[in-house]
Amino acid sequence: MMARAITPTGALFTVLALATGALWGHPDMGLWVWDARFTSELILLFLYLGFISLHGAIDNIRCADRACAVLAIIGVVNVPVIYFSVQWWYTLHQGASLSFGSGGSMDSTMLAGLVVMTLAFWCYAIAIVLVRVRRIIDEERQRDEHHEQFDRWRRRSLVPVGCV
Repeated sequence: MMARAITPTGALFTVLALATGALWGHPDMGLWVWDARFTSELILLFLYLGFISLHGAIDNIRCADRACAVLAIIGVVNVPVIYFSVQWWYTLHQGASLSFGSGGSMDSTMLAGLVVMTLAFWCYAIAIVLVRVRRIIDEERQRDEHHEQFDRWRRRSLVPVGCV
C-alpha cells in the first residue's frame, strides 16, 4: 500500500527534477543531453511510470501488488546509480555541492534556502502519501466488505458453489 501511495509523488518529483534541471542547464548544454546523471534519472521516471501502469493493467490487486513488488526490487538497483553518479561520472555537471563529511561549497544563504525547500518537499510528500494510504485502506476495506456480502448472498442462494 505504501509503494502504491508513494509512486505518484516520486514520479512527480522526478519529472520536476528532470524539467528544472533541463531548464537550468539550457543556456550551457541545451534542453537535453544524454548525460549519465540525466539518463539515470530518466530511467527512474520510466520505472515509476511502469509501476503505475503495471498496477493499473492487472485487475487482481494481490497479483498486481506482487508484480509491482518484483518491478520495484529490480528498479531499486537504479537508486545507488543515481546517488553515486555525482562521484562516478564527471561529465557536464559540477561535482557535489554538498557532502556530509566535508561541508559544502555553497553560500550560506543558498544553503538555507535549500534546507527550507527540502524540508517543505518532505512535508508535502509525507502528507500526500499519508492521505493516499488512507484512501487505499478505505478502498481495500470497501472491496473486502463487498466480497463478504457476495459470499453471504452466494451461500444463501440455490446456485451451486462451483457455478459462481
